[in-house]
Amino acid sequence: MIAYNEGNGALFHEIELVSLTGRVALGVDPIITTSYSLDGSSWSQDRPLRAGTTGNTKKRIAWFQQGGMRNWRIQRFRGDSDAHLSFARLEAQIEGLAY
Repeated sequence: MIAYNEGNGALFHEIELVSLTGRVALGVDPIITTSYSLDGSSWSQDRPLRAGTTGNTKKRIAWFQQGGMRNWRIQRFRGDSDAHLSFARLEAQIEGLAY
């Protein structure tokens, strides 16, 4: 995903992957990570979250305090093959800046 705010900056307060959680193999608790890039070549440190165990269908996959951007930003999501998740949408709380 590439975020662009007409050349202005923005603050990312929350990013959430809305998905069908709780449908994994018994005893598995997979991890999903996100990172971002402001230039397309260097990336931030991965921020991991647990995707939920079997039957945990109300688990939210949401990252808070995700930093900011000056002009544009690329967001990357990664996970392991144990996740077996279906994603419905990506939601973000973003505060646009005037600079």
